Amino acid sequence: LAIALCGADKIAEALALLVGFACDLRPSELTGLTVAQLIPPASAALSVHFTIVIAPEELMIASKSGRFDESVSIDCDWMAFAMPIIR
Repeated sequence: LAIALCGADKIAEALALLVGFACDLRPSELTGLTVAQLIPPASAALSVHFTIVIAPEELMIASKSGRFDESVSIDCDWMAFAMPIIR
């Protein structure tokens, strides 16, 4: 599906699909993401992986499990190609 989206020049949608799959996000979590929820690595020496904050408390919208500020790292080896794009 991601390849088909790329073929249709829908790169952002393809990347979103892959991030959602890699991070096991619910569709509502994926479509509700904001740039502020994407946290870059603090230091390239420590990590090269971005982190996504799910249901940030500032937005006052809890996750499906009723929690705030859960996070997930985009650390799949097969997502490494996307890190320059995400930056």
